[in-house]
Amino acid sequence: KAEDRKAMMASLPKKDEGTLGEKLVDVDPSHARWSMFPDEDTPDMLFDGVPFRDLPICHIKCSLNNTLMTLTDSSGKCLGRKSGGTEGYKNAKKGTTVAAQAAAMSFSHVAQLRDIKNIRVIVKGLGPGRLVSKMPS
Repeated sequence: KAEDRKAMMASLPKKDEGTLGEKLVDVDPSHARWSMFPDEDTPDMLFDGVPFRDLPICHIKCSLNNTLMTLTDSSGKCLGRKSGGTEGYKNAKKGTTVAAQAAAMSFSHVAQLRDIKNIRVIVKGLGPGRLVSKMPS
């Protein structure tokens, strides 16, 4: 009986571990990236000829239930927004990394339609969509 159970367990597919980062609630490591932190000269830095303070802002709010992305201009006027729900995911599926990635892809399309090349990113929350929403695609 024990051999039959071992043979059956060996023939079963491996347990699905989910998408990379779905169960991850770790804050991004920041060692060796000190130059990325803003200082007193950051607002005057130029990115493709545009001062940092005038760049559009991408607000990303990651919760366990959803990932919300909002694009605003430098004064705070909303230019577009996407979330797991606007991409067609319902209920608990809105909080998955797949929904966050779909929202990020659609969000990048909105930014491209507005001819935006550089943005500031503000990330809040520790949801599963935190990692995949920032990844370049």
